[in-house]
Parts: sequence; C-alpha cells; structure tokens
Amino acid sequence: MNYNFRNKTVIITGGGKGIGKAVAESFAKCGAKVVVADINKETAEKVSEEINNSSGVAQAIRVDVSQYVEVENMVNQVLDLYGQIDVLVNNAGILGFKGMVVDHPEESWDKVFDINLKGTFFCCKAVLKHMMERKSGCIINMGSMAGSHGGRPAVGVDYAVSKAGVHCLTKRIATETANLGIRCNALAPHGIRTEMFNDISPEFMEKVVGLIKMGRLAKPQELANVVLFLASDNASFITGQTIHVDGGSVYGD
Repeated sequence: MNYNFRNKTVIITGGGKGIGKAVAESFAKCGAKVVVADINKETAEKVSEEINNSSGVAQAIRVDVSQYVEVENMVNQVLDLYGQIDVLVNNAGILGFKGMVVDHPEESWDKVFDINLKGTFFCCKAVLKHMMERKSGCIINMGSMAGSHGGRPAVGVDYAVSKAGVHCLTKRIATETANLGIRCNALAPHGIRTEMFNDISPEFMEKVVGLIKMGRLAKPQELANVVLFLASDNASFITGQTIHVDGGSVYGD
C-alpha cells in the first residue's frame, strides 16, 4: 500500500539505526519531511544524508531524550525548520540488564527508565503542546512484547517494566487527546532483526526465534510498515492501542 505524507513533518527518535532508520527511510519515501533524532549525531547525520541523496528531505538532530531541555530544544528546532510536527515516533530505547530480578543493579534500572519511559514521556509532552494547539497529530510509541508478558528469557526486568509503562502512557495520552484530533498508539514488537543481534550467541538466537511461531526474525521494514499504517489516514479511528508485531510470539521459561 502506498502512503502519502507530503507536507507532513515526522520526528523519529533513535532514528540513526535499526528500526528507527527503517522508519525514517519509509516516511521519506512517502514524501514526509523527516527529522532523524538520535543521541549519536554521526549515525543520525548518515541516515539523513542518505535520505537527502535519494531525493528525500531529512534533518539530523542530536538529542538525549532523557533530558527534557534537550527534547524541548529539538522540538523548537523542528518548528523553526518546518513550522509543524505531524507525527512523532518514539523509538529511542536501550535493553539494559538481562539477569534475574534478585541480581539487578539499581543503576541499570535508572538508566533504562530514564531513556525508555521518561524519554518517551518527555518527547510526548513537548510535542503535544504543539499538536494540541493545531488539534492534529499522531504519536506512535515503541513498546515491546516484553511489556505485555514480562520479558523472559530475552530481556531483563528493567526493559520489560519500562515498556509496560510505555503501553500505559500510550493509553493515557490517547484518552486525554482523542477529542482533540490527536491519536496515540504503541507497537509491541518481538524478534526484529537489528544490530543488537549481531553479537549474540547462536544459542541465544535459537532461544529468541524459538518464541516466534513464524519461526523467523522480522525485517525492520516489516515493523516500519505498521508505523506507516498507524500514522496514515487509514488508521483514523485507531487510538490508545498496543499493536503486537511479533510473528505470533509467546513467552516461555
């Protein structure tokens, strides 16, 4: 399905690689002005340059989503550049500690929550001010299957609980803004092949794939396709939902 996002401005956090990169490239191909926001300036600039060289329109902005001042500055930069923000994709996130709850270090919990949950909250808060004034906008938050099922054995409790918070935040924002022309949904992926799989052992890979009923990992583009749908007018009556994109995954021990 072809989507038209011409005259739309889209911010993708964590847009410098993996899922974020696929989402940024997909929106650009559909005519959107894309803001590739990432804490790694070099990767953001590389993705932005590739999009611009392919006749798209993109701007790289370095941002630490765990710092509200930086998030607010990013939003102001985008408004100065393009005058509006139509879509926010909160993709920035980290995995954290993978061990048992009893062994979990406090510093990992704090860092994961600062980026995954507080960072998503900060970006939503900053962008919503503008969207509520316009009475228009779409927010898509990156949750996780782990946020629905607890996360064993693939990820740690800090990641799982932070993503559960993202799911809850999504519903809250949706209920507050549904009558203002704003939609907010979340995705709950599992088994998307990104850079994080490059260094894992064959045994762990087998365990991850073993949870997926389709028997394979997904390409980042397969998740990006769902993002495009949720941001499009075809999803105009969908808000407050967490969409599982997981190949029919089920968690086990």
